[in-house]
Amino acid sequence: PIHVLIAAFRDKLCARTIHNAFSRAKNPKRIFIRIIDQTEPHSELVDDQGCWPRYCHEYNPNCEEYKSQVRAVRVDSTLSK
Repeated sequence: PIHVLIAAFRDKLCARTIHNAFSRAKNPKRIFIRIIDQTEPHSELVDDQGCWPRYCHEYNPNCEEYKSQVRAVRVDSTLSK
């Protein structure tokens, strides 16, 4: 297995990182992604949509195939240090 750890602070490019990891892997079933997703809860900005939801919406509508390989912890960005 290959483990990818991502600490994202209001990062609109995080979804693309997930997409690149799965789409470029020779064997995507070996990829496991863990995300600390620091976003502002009630923001309308693209930066605050969250990595996994944006990946599913913009890059892979069939994202359920990788759901068991991704764990995301959402943290309020105002509490981040």
